[in-house]
Amino acid sequence: MKLETKQLSEKPDLSAPDESDVRLLLSLGGGSMAHFELSPRMTSKAVMHRTVEEIWYCVDGAGEMWRKSGEDESVVSVSVGTCLTISVGT
Repeated sequence: MKLETKQLSEKPDLSAPDESDVRLLLSLGGGSMAHFELSPRMTSKAVMHRTVEEIWYCVDGAGEMWRKSGEDESVVSVSVGTCLTISVGT
């Protein structure tokens, strides 16, 4: 297996379906990592995850995250240090 190292790029690689800027990091067979960024006062579009699970960790700023999975629904405050999950079907 090749050992890889990568720095976060200054410019986004693409725009996600929720309209956040995406900077791709590294990936392995079992998972990958990317950096997502929303501009201040921006609201992303809600999307349902059909095939992937994610773990989010907030590195800067603050806001709210709405999640719904079946009957489980919540809005949580997000700020530096907050970590949350988004499972398949959320």
